[in-house]
Amino acid sequence: MTDVADCIAQPGDPDLDCDLHNITITSIVAVDETREVLARFTGGYGRWVDADTGEMTTGIHDVDGEMGARMPSIPEDLWRAYVAQLEAWRDRGTPLRYTAAPGRVSLLIESPTTFLPWARRPDPLADAPE
Repeated sequence: MTDVADCIAQPGDPDLDCDLHNITITSIVAVDETREVLARFTGGYGRWVDADTGEMTTGIHDVDGEMGARMPSIPEDLWRAYVAQLEAWRDRGTPLRYTAAPGRVSLLIESPTTFLPWARRPDPLADAPE
């Protein structure tokens, strides 16, 4: 059985291909029927792997971008809570950290106890060994 922690891209993991600090969500589009969400974000700093070269790009400042996630199997009550948390962060201008690694669920982090998973693929445990 796979340990859940092994499926999550956590701060400090050596294989992070994206690590952004102090980004803020500026807009959210949530599609209830398909459980998809698109978040636009700005500000902050960090590093990520350049998709074209495969090289780590560091010293990035004033990040401006968007990212989407799809969670088709999330129950409706959890989906609504998930979107509500994203909206609260947007409304408050909460600085967030985003961590990502290949093949794992990314995280949007407010604090060590307040964070949301951000699925890079629809169901990261679907093909995990048991």
